Amino acid sequence: LVRAQQTLCAMDQLALSNIDCVFGAELPTPDGNVSVLLQAELDNECGGLKWLPVEGDPSDLRTLGQLRLWFWPMLNDHYRNQLYESAIAEAITSFKDMHGRAPRVLDIGTGTGLLSLLAVRHGAEHVYAIDQFPALIRIASQVAKDNGAAANITFLQHISQEVTLAQLDNKRCDMVVSELLDYTMLGEGMVPALRDAYARLLTPTAVSIPNKAVLHVQAIASPSLDMLSLNNHDVTAYPSSPLSIHAERLEGLAICSEPVEVTTVVADATLLERSSESEIRLELECTQACNGLLLTWQLNLDQEGKHLYSSHHINASKQGYQDHWAQAVLPIPQQPTGRLLLAGTLEDTAYTLHPTPKPLSDVALDAEMSLILQHEGVEGLARRNCSKRAVGSIQEQCVAMQEPLVLDVSDSGWTLRQLEKGTIRALHFASFQPWRQHLEVHGDKDVQIWAGADAGEAWNPEWGLVDAVVSDGCFSQLSTRPITSACNLINLVNLFKPILKPAAVLVPATIRFRAALIKFTDLAGCFKPSSSVCQFDHSAFVSAMQQSQQQLYLSCWQYQHQFVGDAWTLGDVSLTNPTIIVESAVPCNGEANSLVVWAEMVLDNGTVIPNSVTNRFQMEHGKQFVHWLTPGCQTTSLVVDVANGKVVIS
Repeated sequence: LVRAQQTLCAMDQLALSNIDCVFGAELPTPDGNVSVLLQAELDNECGGLKWLPVEGDPSDLRTLGQLRLWFWPMLNDHYRNQLYESAIAEAITSFKDMHGRAPRVLDIGTGTGLLSLLAVRHGAEHVYAIDQFPALIRIASQVAKDNGAAANITFLQHISQEVTLAQLDNKRCDMVVSELLDYTMLGEGMVPALRDAYARLLTPTAVSIPNKAVLHVQAIASPSLDMLSLNNHDVTAYPSSPLSIHAERLEGLAICSEPVEVTTVVADATLLERSSESEIRLELECTQACNGLLLTWQLNLDQEGKHLYSSHHINASKQGYQDHWAQAVLPIPQQPTGRLLLAGTLEDTAYTLHPTPKPLSDVALDAEMSLILQHEGVEGLARRNCSKRAVGSIQEQCVAMQEPLVLDVSDSGWTLRQLEKGTIRALHFASFQPWRQHLEVHGDKDVQIWAGADAGEAWNPEWGLVDAVVSDGCFSQLSTRPITSACNLINLVNLFKPILKPAAVLVPATIRFRAALIKFTDLAGCFKPSSSVCQFDHSAFVSAMQQSQQQLYLSCWQYQHQFVGDAWTLGDVSLTNPTIIVESAVPCNGEANSLVVWAEMVLDNGTVIPNSVTNRFQMEHGKQFVHWLTPGCQTTSLVVDVANGKVVIS
């Protein structure tokens, strides 16, 4: 399956996908097409990813894998649950008093069916629960059955725009419940979904919970935002989504202006008249210099505004800690004290916002920033900024060589392009197709691009042997798993030994694997599996998430935490003579609730990139591997499988 690339219909998609993706594809055989499910693993024979067949439903694996990052925190947000229950109960009671009958309720994006169950609990005549994911419909159906509500809820596996009135028994619903929001407010399609529902599935006077959503913006300042640039080129230089960040954890965060309303969405029949695209023109009065915009939303669950819920970090702290709503942050070029004019566009599912006049655009850097954020996220920018010190190291060593051939083993070739070329012969191993295409148009003409033998381009003997290898360790398809990305660099350099000179300089020279026992103050409770949510049995959801809720990568700097004892080095893996397995026994004293593992790049002079000192994650915007410890655990066995890029904990 891996090698027969020409027969795999989904190959183009696979070449652009990261290691967390799952794909359904068809393979032609003499007896007809055979459907297979493909999941990625690190390819230690030729670097990058290999796709292997696995058993299961692709939608289930994909859905449950994504849910592990935010679904438990959402279900464990007790304040949110209480507000929704109170608003639903009051709305149903009010409807009964006004109409003399119980309402028929539409639930858009039902998830585990929680809002549907709340509507049934408080007297709805019937609920029609919609979700586009088959895995969630199966789980929600079982949850409803386990709670004796199966006869009161009809589950429909569709996007809501595909549901017909016939599926609602040819009657429009009197009420709609939903939580179609992301951290930007609009990204989950709240406006088009509710607009369509009022047009086809709801009565004109149907009550919506929530009733209104208001988006605000205010200016902020933090040194943490200075890392989010490339060669002093800011994220806002091209149209992009805001970054999802827990703003209270930004270093030295200062609020520089009062909040100003960006847009208000009222969930009623007036949505039918709402424009799908409009311009934004705003003015902020800044009390000090700023370098960022903070965007937060507030929900009015009812028309009177009695049940309010906000994503603002100040309000969120009053509501009780939750993790599923971070804030939307847009880094901007440094702006002075005083009036700040903002411009942008507002659409149904997204918006752009930037200072005006907008800085002059650099087409090449715009395209590069877009690639990094699209395929690697914000940590891709942070890693490149942290690796700047590697440029000086390789530059010094290349000066002493005679026309050295320098090979950059990373997707963007960013480190190589920072070198003063002079007499250096530059070669970039770019295995990721979007980067190759970008560099062919915008790249340094003095740099030779090599796709690699596995992509059909053999090593050219005329290039000679490599004098120095440099890398920032960034591989776009592995960006969601930094430890796997570091292991990929180790494997690639080992694979390239036949084309390296015996005394070739390697920057970095070593990958250092580190670990620490950590106590997260609030976060562990967010991810705690709960078999009861609002007193509804959720054991079916617990069972479905059993395989995916234990291990994940998080940006630990975003959460309150403390080290239990000192961090320690699991092992240093030399790129010239790599160790295949790094293992350690970890004594647990019961105080820590997690084991955290990360990788650092070390230069041959001992300098660490990024510079992560004991008992602190200094590389903001980076990610670490987090394993929740079982309560009462005495000893944990930890293995870093370098060859396969996996962390195994038992």
